[in-house]
Amino acid sequence: MGNSIFEFDDKFGVTSDFGDWLQTKEAIAITDARVGVSSIRQGMYNANSEKTGQYENRVALTITVSTTGPVQTVTADYDGLTYSGKPVVDPMTQSVSNTFIVEIDVVVPIPFQKIGIQLGIVATAQNGKIVSRTIETEVNRSGTATSKQVSEKQRCLCKGNLSAKDLDYIVTQLRQLDTNPISKIPLDVRKNRTYIDNDGKVIPSTDRGTRPPEAVRVNLVVVNQPVYDEKAEDKKAFADRLFMFKAKGLNIKNEEANYTTFVNQLDRIFSKYKIDTCLRRIHFLAQAYSETNKFRSTYENVQNTGYFGGDFYQGRGLKQITHDYNYLNYFCYQTQDAEKKNLFKLYMDNRAGFEESVTAFNARTSNQYISLEEMQDVDELASKISTGMYYACDAAGWYWHINGINEYADNDDIIGVSAKVNAPSAKKQKTSEGINGFDNRKKYYELLKIIFDYENCK
Repeated sequence: MGNSIFEFDDKFGVTSDFGDWLQTKEAIAITDARVGVSSIRQGMYNANSEKTGQYENRVALTITVSTTGPVQTVTADYDGLTYSGKPVVDPMTQSVSNTFIVEIDVVVPIPFQKIGIQLGIVATAQNGKIVSRTIETEVNRSGTATSKQVSEKQRCLCKGNLSAKDLDYIVTQLRQLDTNPISKIPLDVRKNRTYIDNDGKVIPSTDRGTRPPEAVRVNLVVVNQPVYDEKAEDKKAFADRLFMFKAKGLNIKNEEANYTTFVNQLDRIFSKYKIDTCLRRIHFLAQAYSETNKFRSTYENVQNTGYFGGDFYQGRGLKQITHDYNYLNYFCYQTQDAEKKNLFKLYMDNRAGFEESVTAFNARTSNQYISLEEMQDVDELASKISTGMYYACDAAGWYWHINGINEYADNDDIIGVSAKVNAPSAKKQKTSEGINGFDNRKKYYELLKIIFDYENCK
Protein backbone atom coordinates (compact mmCIF):
# COMPACT_ATOMS: atom_id res chain seq x y z
CA MET A 1 0.00 0.00 0.00
CA GLY A 2 2.97 2.30 0.42
CA ASN A 3 3.68 4.51 3.38
CA SER A 4 0.89 6.72 4.55
CA ILE A 5 1.71 10.38 4.93
CA PHE A 6 -0.19 10.15 8.21
CA GLU A 7 1.75 8.04 10.73
CA PHE A 8 0.34 6.73 14.01
CA ASP A 9 0.49 3.51 15.99
CA ASP A 10 -2.87 3.37 17.67
CA LYS A 11 -4.11 0.27 19.43
CA PHE A 12 -7.69 -0.99 19.40
CA GLY A 13 -10.02 1.45 21.12
CA VAL A 14 -7.46 4.27 21.37
CA THR A 15 -8.35 7.58 19.74
CA SER A 16 -6.16 8.27 16.72
CA ASP A 17 -5.24 11.57 15.12
CA PHE A 18 -8.31 11.05 12.99
CA GLY A 19 -10.67 10.74 15.93
CA ASP A 20 -12.09 7.52 17.29
CA TRP A 21 -14.57 6.18 14.75
CA LEU A 22 -16.20 3.97 17.36
CA GLN A 23 -19.46 5.64 18.38
CA THR A 24 -20.74 3.13 20.93
CA LYS A 25 -20.05 -0.48 21.75
CA GLU A 26 -23.28 -1.33 19.94
CA ALA A 27 -22.22 0.46 16.77
CA ILE A 28 -18.96 -1.50 16.40
CA ALA A 29 -18.70 0.37 13.16
CA ILE A 30 -15.16 1.46 12.43
CA THR A 31 -12.65 1.36 15.26
CA ASP A 32 -9.10 2.69 15.04
CA ALA A 33 -9.72 3.61 11.40
CA ARG A 34 -6.45 4.40 9.61
CA VAL A 35 -7.09 6.95 6.90
CA GLY A 36 -4.25 8.29 4.82
CA VAL A 37 -3.04 9.32 1.40
CA SER A 38 -0.77 6.37 0.70
CA SER A 39 0.27 7.20 -2.84
CA ILE A 40 -0.19 9.77 -5.57
CA ARG A 41 -0.73 9.02 -9.20
CA GLN A 42 -0.51 11.73 -11.86
CA GLY A 43 -2.09 11.45 -15.25
CA MET A 44 -3.90 13.25 -18.04
CA TYR A 45 -7.63 12.78 -17.97
CA ASN A 46 -10.01 13.64 -20.77
CA ALA A 47 -11.69 16.49 -18.93
CA ASN A 48 -12.79 18.72 -21.79
CA SER A 49 -13.61 22.13 -20.37
CA GLU A 50 -16.98 23.49 -21.44
CA LYS A 51 -15.61 27.05 -21.41
CA THR A 52 -12.19 26.72 -23.07
CA GLY A 53 -12.38 23.43 -24.94
CA GLN A 54 -8.96 22.57 -23.48
CA TYR A 55 -7.94 19.45 -21.62
CA GLU A 56 -7.11 19.94 -17.97
CA ASN A 57 -4.49 18.22 -15.84
CA ARG A 58 -5.78 15.97 -13.12
CA VAL A 59 -4.08 14.06 -10.37
CA ALA A 60 -5.58 11.00 -8.69
CA LEU A 61 -5.19 10.75 -4.92
CA THR A 62 -5.36 7.18 -3.71
CA ILE A 63 -6.96 7.19 -0.29
CA THR A 64 -6.31 4.02 1.68
CA VAL A 65 -8.81 3.27 4.43
CA SER A 66 -8.03 0.47 6.84
CA THR A 67 -10.82 -0.51 9.21
CA THR A 68 -11.30 -2.92 12.04
CA GLY A 69 -14.59 -4.66 11.36
CA PRO A 70 -16.35 -5.48 8.08
CA VAL A 71 -17.80 -2.66 6.02
CA GLN A 72 -20.40 -2.50 3.27
CA THR A 73 -19.13 0.64 1.56
CA VAL A 74 -16.48 3.31 1.91
CA THR A 75 -16.75 6.53 -0.08
CA ALA A 76 -14.93 9.84 -0.40
CA ASP A 77 -16.77 13.08 -1.14
CA TYR A 78 -14.94 15.88 -2.93
CA ASP A 79 -16.20 18.92 -4.82
CA GLY A 80 -19.77 17.62 -5.06
CA LEU A 81 -18.78 14.17 -6.33
CA THR A 82 -18.77 10.87 -4.49
CA TYR A 83 -16.02 8.34 -5.22
CA SER A 84 -16.58 4.72 -4.23
CA GLY A 85 -13.83 2.60 -2.74
CA LYS A 86 -12.71 -0.78 -4.00
CA PRO A 87 -11.48 -3.53 -1.66
CA VAL A 88 -7.77 -4.18 -2.05
CA VAL A 89 -8.38 -7.82 -1.17
CA ASP A 90 -11.53 -9.89 -1.48
CA PRO A 91 -13.55 -9.11 1.69
CA MET A 92 -14.21 -12.81 2.20
CA THR A 93 -10.50 -13.49 2.63
CA GLN A 94 -10.14 -10.56 4.99
CA SER A 95 -12.74 -11.76 7.47
CA VAL A 96 -10.21 -13.95 9.26
CA SER A 97 -8.04 -11.03 10.33
CA ASN A 98 -11.07 -8.73 10.67
CA THR A 99 -9.08 -5.97 8.96
CA PHE A 100 -10.58 -4.42 5.84
CA ILE A 101 -8.63 -2.29 3.39
CA VAL A 102 -10.32 -0.12 0.79
CA GLU A 103 -8.71 2.19 -1.77
CA ILE A 104 -10.47 5.19 -3.29
CA ASP A 105 -9.15 7.16 -6.25
CA VAL A 106 -10.19 10.81 -6.00
CA VAL A 107 -9.54 12.98 -9.04
CA VAL A 108 -8.48 16.57 -8.24
CA PRO A 109 -6.97 19.39 -10.33
CA ILE A 110 -3.21 19.92 -10.45
CA PRO A 111 -2.74 23.46 -9.06
CA PHE A 112 -0.40 26.15 -10.30
CA GLN A 113 1.39 25.95 -6.96
CA LYS A 114 -0.58 24.13 -4.28
CA ILE A 115 -4.15 23.76 -3.10
CA GLY A 116 -5.83 22.40 -0.01
CA ILE A 117 -8.02 19.38 -0.60
CA GLN A 118 -10.74 18.45 1.87
CA LEU A 119 -12.21 14.97 1.65
CA GLY A 120 -15.19 13.55 3.50
CA ILE A 121 -14.64 9.86 4.19
CA VAL A 122 -17.83 7.91 4.93
CA ALA A 123 -17.91 4.22 5.89
CA THR A 124 -20.98 2.05 6.35
CA ALA A 125 -20.53 -0.97 8.59
CA GLN A 126 -22.30 -4.25 7.91
CA ASN A 127 -24.66 -3.58 10.78
CA GLY A 128 -25.80 -0.42 8.99
CA LYS A 129 -24.06 2.09 11.26
CA ILE A 130 -22.49 5.02 9.44
CA VAL A 131 -19.39 6.87 10.51
CA SER A 132 -17.55 9.72 8.85
CA ARG A 133 -14.43 11.82 9.15
CA THR A 134 -12.92 14.70 7.23
CA ILE A 135 -9.28 14.75 6.13
CA GLU A 136 -7.35 17.61 4.59
CA THR A 137 -4.19 17.47 2.46
CA GLU A 138 -2.24 19.85 0.25
CA VAL A 139 -1.46 18.94 -3.36
CA ASN A 140 1.38 20.79 -5.07
CA ARG A 141 2.22 21.44 -8.71
CA SER A 142 4.40 18.37 -9.08
CA GLY A 143 1.51 16.11 -8.14
CA THR A 144 2.64 15.14 -4.65
CA ALA A 145 0.67 15.49 -1.44
CA THR A 146 1.59 16.41 2.08
CA SER A 147 -0.46 16.35 5.23
CA LYS A 148 -2.09 19.64 6.08
CA GLN A 149 -4.28 18.65 8.98
CA VAL A 150 -6.74 16.03 10.06
CA SER A 151 -10.13 16.83 11.48
CA GLU A 152 -9.99 16.78 15.24
CA LYS A 153 -12.10 14.34 17.17
CA GLN A 154 -15.74 15.35 17.13
CA ARG A 155 -16.44 17.47 20.16
CA CYS A 156 -19.08 16.54 22.69
CA LEU A 157 -22.51 17.57 21.37
CA CYS A 158 -23.93 17.50 24.89
CA LYS A 159 -22.14 20.63 26.06
CA GLY A 160 -22.23 24.25 25.01
CA ASN A 161 -24.02 25.76 22.04
CA LEU A 162 -24.38 23.72 18.90
CA SER A 163 -22.93 25.07 15.65
CA ALA A 164 -24.49 24.90 12.20
CA LYS A 165 -21.94 22.20 11.37
CA ASP A 166 -22.94 20.23 14.48
CA LEU A 167 -26.62 20.36 13.54
CA ASP A 168 -25.93 19.38 9.93
CA TYR A 169 -23.97 16.39 11.25
CA ILE A 170 -26.85 15.38 13.55
CA VAL A 171 -29.49 15.62 10.82
CA THR A 172 -27.30 13.87 8.24
CA GLN A 173 -26.52 10.99 10.59
CA LEU A 174 -30.17 10.64 11.61
CA ARG A 175 -31.37 10.47 8.02
CA GLN A 176 -28.64 8.02 7.04
CA LEU A 177 -29.34 5.70 9.96
CA ASP A 178 -33.13 6.06 9.67
CA THR A 179 -34.12 3.53 7.01
CA ASN A 180 -37.34 2.27 5.46
CA PRO A 181 -37.82 -1.03 3.60
CA ILE A 182 -38.38 -0.75 -0.15
CA SER A 183 -38.71 -3.30 -2.95
CA LYS A 184 -35.93 -3.31 -5.50
CA ILE A 185 -34.79 -5.37 -8.49
CA PRO A 186 -31.00 -5.80 -8.45
CA LEU A 187 -29.31 -5.25 -11.81
CA ASP A 188 -26.80 -7.51 -13.53
CA VAL A 189 -23.38 -6.43 -14.83
CA ARG A 190 -25.04 -4.98 -17.95
CA LYS A 191 -27.36 -2.85 -15.80
CA ASN A 192 -30.36 -4.99 -16.73
CA ARG A 193 -32.84 -6.75 -14.47
CA THR A 194 -31.99 -9.98 -12.70
CA TYR A 195 -34.39 -12.92 -12.41
CA ILE A 196 -35.01 -16.09 -10.43
CA ASP A 197 -35.04 -19.51 -12.11
CA ASN A 198 -36.80 -22.76 -11.12
CA ASP A 199 -33.99 -23.66 -8.73
CA GLY A 200 -34.28 -20.35 -6.93
CA LYS A 201 -30.99 -19.08 -8.35
CA VAL A 202 -30.41 -15.50 -9.43
CA ILE A 203 -29.81 -15.24 -13.18
CA PRO A 204 -29.05 -12.22 -15.42
CA SER A 205 -31.02 -10.88 -18.38
CA THR A 206 -30.24 -12.14 -21.87
CA ASP A 207 -27.57 -10.45 -23.97
CA ARG A 208 -30.39 -8.33 -25.42
CA GLY A 209 -31.47 -7.27 -21.95
CA THR A 210 -34.68 -9.28 -22.06
CA ARG A 211 -36.16 -11.88 -19.72
CA PRO A 212 -34.42 -15.26 -20.10
CA PRO A 213 -36.71 -18.23 -20.91
CA GLU A 214 -35.72 -20.13 -17.75
CA ALA A 215 -36.79 -17.25 -15.50
CA VAL A 216 -39.88 -17.79 -13.36
CA ARG A 217 -40.02 -14.30 -11.88
CA VAL A 218 -38.04 -11.11 -11.49
CA ASN A 219 -35.55 -10.97 -8.62
CA LEU A 220 -37.46 -8.69 -6.29
CA VAL A 221 -35.73 -8.06 -2.98
CA VAL A 222 -36.45 -5.85 0.00
CA VAL A 223 -33.68 -3.46 1.02
CA ASN A 224 -33.48 -0.72 3.63
CA GLN A 225 -33.26 2.71 2.05
CA PRO A 226 -31.98 5.61 4.18
CA VAL A 227 -34.27 8.61 4.45
CA TYR A 228 -31.21 10.58 3.33
CA ASP A 229 -31.51 8.95 -0.14
CA GLU A 230 -35.27 9.26 -0.55
CA LYS A 231 -36.45 11.59 -3.30
CA ALA A 232 -38.27 14.85 -2.60
CA GLU A 233 -40.85 16.54 -4.81
CA ASP A 234 -38.07 18.01 -6.94
CA LYS A 235 -36.79 14.46 -7.70
CA LYS A 236 -33.59 15.15 -5.76
CA ALA A 237 -32.52 13.29 -2.63
CA PHE A 238 -33.60 14.80 0.66
CA ALA A 239 -29.96 14.53 1.80
CA ASP A 240 -29.43 17.11 4.57
CA ARG A 241 -31.93 19.69 3.29
CA LEU A 242 -34.25 21.25 5.87
CA PHE A 243 -38.02 21.75 5.76
CA MET A 244 -38.32 21.32 2.00
CA PHE A 245 -42.04 20.40 2.00
CA LYS A 246 -43.87 23.57 0.99
CA ALA A 247 -47.50 22.53 1.45
CA LYS A 248 -49.74 25.54 0.83
CA GLY A 249 -46.76 27.81 1.54
CA LEU A 250 -47.18 27.08 5.24
CA ASN A 251 -43.78 25.51 5.91
CA ILE A 252 -40.63 27.38 7.02
CA LYS A 253 -39.74 30.17 4.60
CA ASN A 254 -36.95 29.33 2.14
CA GLU A 255 -34.68 32.06 3.48
CA GLU A 256 -34.90 30.60 6.98
CA ALA A 257 -34.64 26.90 6.09
CA ASN A 258 -30.90 26.70 6.70
CA TYR A 259 -28.68 25.35 9.44
CA THR A 260 -27.44 28.71 10.69
CA THR A 261 -30.94 30.04 11.36
CA PHE A 262 -32.12 26.70 12.74
CA VAL A 263 -29.23 26.19 15.15
CA ASN A 264 -29.40 29.79 16.40
CA GLN A 265 -33.02 29.29 17.41
CA LEU A 266 -32.36 25.85 18.90
CA ASP A 267 -29.50 27.20 21.02
CA ARG A 268 -31.75 30.04 22.16
CA ILE A 269 -34.59 27.80 23.32
CA PHE A 270 -32.19 25.24 24.84
CA SER A 271 -30.98 28.03 27.10
CA LYS A 272 -34.37 29.68 27.64
CA TYR A 273 -36.26 26.51 28.52
CA LYS A 274 -33.38 24.69 30.27
CA ILE A 275 -33.02 21.95 27.66
CA ASP A 276 -29.41 21.94 28.70
CA THR A 277 -28.25 18.38 29.40
CA CYS A 278 -27.34 15.54 27.10
CA LEU A 279 -30.52 13.58 27.81
CA ARG A 280 -32.74 16.64 27.48
CA ARG A 281 -31.26 17.51 24.08
CA ILE A 282 -31.47 13.93 22.84
CA HIS A 283 -35.10 13.51 23.90
CA PHE A 284 -36.12 16.92 22.55
CA LEU A 285 -34.50 16.38 19.15
CA ALA A 286 -35.88 12.84 18.86
CA GLN A 287 -39.42 14.11 19.43
CA ALA A 288 -38.93 17.10 17.10
CA TYR A 289 -37.55 14.83 14.36
CA SER A 290 -40.63 12.64 14.71
CA GLU A 291 -43.14 15.49 14.86
CA THR A 292 -41.72 17.34 11.83
CA ASN A 293 -41.54 14.30 9.55
CA LYS A 294 -37.75 14.11 9.93
CA PHE A 295 -37.16 17.89 9.89
CA ARG A 296 -38.96 18.20 6.56
CA SER A 297 -42.19 19.96 7.51
CA THR A 298 -43.43 22.32 10.20
CA TYR A 299 -47.04 22.13 9.02
CA GLU A 300 -49.21 19.03 9.40
CA ASN A 301 -51.22 19.59 6.19
CA VAL A 302 -54.15 17.23 6.79
CA GLN A 303 -57.92 17.51 6.50
CA ASN A 304 -60.76 16.54 8.83
CA THR A 305 -58.44 16.63 11.81
CA GLY A 306 -61.01 16.69 14.57
CA TYR A 307 -58.91 19.27 16.42
CA PHE A 308 -60.63 21.74 18.71
CA GLY A 309 -61.53 24.79 16.61
CA GLY A 310 -61.29 23.00 13.25
CA ASP A 311 -58.61 22.22 10.68
CA PHE A 312 -56.95 25.62 10.95
CA TYR A 313 -55.64 24.65 14.37
CA GLN A 314 -53.71 21.62 13.18
CA GLY A 315 -50.06 20.89 13.91
CA ARG A 316 -47.38 23.56 13.51
CA GLY A 317 -43.77 24.02 14.59
CA LEU A 318 -41.21 21.54 15.89
CA LYS A 319 -43.73 20.18 18.38
CA GLN A 320 -46.78 20.43 16.09
CA ILE A 321 -48.94 22.56 18.39
CA THR A 322 -52.60 21.60 17.91
CA HIS A 323 -56.08 22.71 19.11
CA ASP A 324 -57.27 26.30 19.41
CA TYR A 325 -56.79 26.38 23.20
CA ASN A 326 -53.05 25.63 22.88
CA TYR A 327 -52.65 28.38 20.29
CA LEU A 328 -54.55 30.77 22.59
CA ASN A 329 -52.37 29.77 25.54
CA TYR A 330 -49.15 30.36 23.60
CA PHE A 331 -50.47 33.69 22.31
CA CYS A 332 -51.09 34.83 25.88
CA TYR A 333 -47.59 33.69 26.86
CA GLN A 334 -46.05 35.67 24.00
CA THR A 335 -48.10 38.81 24.65
CA GLN A 336 -48.35 38.67 28.43
CA ASP A 337 -48.70 42.03 30.06
CA ALA A 338 -49.80 42.80 33.62
CA GLU A 339 -52.23 45.39 32.32
CA LYS A 340 -53.82 43.11 29.73
CA LYS A 341 -56.48 40.55 30.39
CA ASN A 342 -55.40 36.94 30.25
CA LEU A 343 -57.54 35.55 27.44
CA PHE A 344 -56.61 31.96 28.15
CA LYS A 345 -57.60 32.28 31.81
CA LEU A 346 -60.90 33.85 30.82
CA TYR A 347 -61.57 30.91 28.53
CA MET A 348 -60.60 28.31 31.13
CA ASP A 349 -62.65 29.99 33.90
CA ASN A 350 -65.79 30.45 31.84
CA ARG A 351 -65.97 27.56 29.38
CA ALA A 352 -68.96 25.22 29.57
CA GLY A 353 -66.76 22.21 30.13
CA PHE A 354 -63.66 20.34 29.04
CA GLU A 355 -65.13 19.55 25.62
CA GLU A 356 -65.83 23.17 24.67
CA SER A 357 -63.26 24.59 22.25
CA VAL A 358 -62.24 28.25 22.19
CA THR A 359 -64.13 28.62 18.91
CA ALA A 360 -67.32 27.17 20.45
CA PHE A 361 -66.78 29.24 23.58
CA ASN A 362 -66.61 32.46 21.55
CA ALA A 363 -69.73 31.51 19.61
CA ARG A 364 -71.65 30.75 22.80
CA THR A 365 -70.57 33.98 24.53
CA SER A 366 -70.81 36.14 21.39
CA ASN A 367 -67.16 37.10 21.85
CA GLN A 368 -67.91 38.65 25.24
CA TYR A 369 -64.54 37.58 26.63
CA ILE A 370 -62.36 37.27 23.53
CA SER A 371 -63.04 39.70 20.70
CA LEU A 372 -62.91 38.89 16.99
CA GLU A 373 -59.86 41.14 16.66
CA GLU A 374 -58.07 39.29 19.45
CA MET A 375 -58.78 35.93 17.81
CA GLN A 376 -57.43 37.30 14.55
CA ASP A 377 -54.19 38.09 16.39
CA VAL A 378 -54.14 34.55 17.77
CA ASP A 379 -54.56 33.12 14.26
CA GLU A 380 -51.85 35.38 12.87
CA LEU A 381 -49.40 34.10 15.46
CA ALA A 382 -50.50 30.52 14.78
CA SER A 383 -49.48 30.90 11.12
CA LYS A 384 -46.06 32.18 12.13
CA ILE A 385 -45.38 28.99 14.12
CA SER A 386 -45.14 27.03 10.87
CA THR A 387 -43.54 29.69 8.65
CA GLY A 388 -41.00 31.37 10.95
CA MET A 389 -38.07 29.56 12.54
CA TYR A 390 -38.23 31.70 15.68
CA TYR A 391 -41.79 30.71 16.54
CA ALA A 392 -41.46 27.13 15.24
CA CYS A 393 -38.71 26.53 17.79
CA ASP A 394 -39.97 28.77 20.58
CA ALA A 395 -43.47 27.27 20.64
CA ALA A 396 -41.89 23.81 20.93
CA GLY A 397 -39.65 24.91 23.82
CA TRP A 398 -42.59 26.57 25.55
CA TYR A 399 -44.73 23.46 25.20
CA TRP A 400 -41.88 21.30 26.49
CA HIS A 401 -41.50 23.60 29.50
CA ILE A 402 -45.13 24.03 30.55
CA ASN A 403 -45.67 20.26 30.42
CA GLY A 404 -42.62 19.57 32.59
CA ILE A 405 -41.03 17.21 30.06
CA ASN A 406 -37.49 17.84 31.32
CA GLU A 407 -38.37 15.74 34.34
CA TYR A 408 -39.10 12.74 32.15
CA ALA A 409 -35.99 13.33 30.04
CA ASP A 410 -33.84 13.48 33.18
CA ASN A 411 -35.15 10.02 34.10
CA ASP A 412 -34.42 8.83 30.54
CA ASP A 413 -38.08 7.86 30.30
CA ILE A 414 -38.83 7.62 26.60
CA ILE A 415 -42.39 6.44 27.27
CA GLY A 416 -43.07 9.35 29.60
CA VAL A 417 -41.51 11.91 27.24
CA SER A 418 -43.45 10.55 24.25
CA ALA A 419 -46.71 10.46 26.18
CA LYS A 420 -46.37 14.08 27.32
CA VAL A 421 -45.52 15.23 23.78
CA ASN A 422 -48.22 13.22 22.02
CA ALA A 423 -50.84 13.18 24.80
CA PRO A 424 -49.97 15.93 27.32
CA SER A 425 -52.75 15.04 29.75
CA ALA A 426 -51.18 11.60 30.19
CA LYS A 427 -49.99 10.67 33.65
CA LYS A 428 -46.80 8.77 34.32
CA GLN A 429 -47.77 5.76 32.29
CA LYS A 430 -45.70 2.59 32.10
CA THR A 431 -46.61 1.38 28.61
CA SER A 432 -46.51 2.94 25.15
CA GLU A 433 -50.17 2.16 24.50
CA GLY A 434 -51.96 5.06 22.85
CA ILE A 435 -48.80 6.98 21.88
CA ASN A 436 -48.81 7.71 18.14
CA GLY A 437 -45.64 6.59 16.38
CA PHE A 438 -43.97 5.41 19.57
CA ASP A 439 -41.72 2.86 17.87
CA ASN A 440 -40.25 5.56 15.65
CA ARG A 441 -39.86 7.99 18.54
CA LYS A 442 -37.93 5.33 20.44
CA LYS A 443 -35.81 4.52 17.39
CA TYR A 444 -34.84 8.17 16.88
CA TYR A 445 -34.00 8.52 20.57
CA GLU A 446 -31.73 5.45 20.38
CA LEU A 447 -30.04 6.71 17.21
CA LEU A 448 -29.40 10.11 18.77
CA LYS A 449 -27.73 8.45 21.73
CA ILE A 450 -25.29 6.92 19.26
CA ILE A 451 -24.83 10.16 17.31
CA PHE A 452 -24.24 12.16 20.51
CA ASP A 453 -21.84 9.45 21.75
CA TYR A 454 -23.90 9.61 24.92
CA GLU A 455 -22.05 7.03 27.00
CA ASN A 456 -18.72 8.82 26.55
CA CYS A 457 -19.99 12.38 26.47
CA LYS A 458 -22.75 12.64 29.07
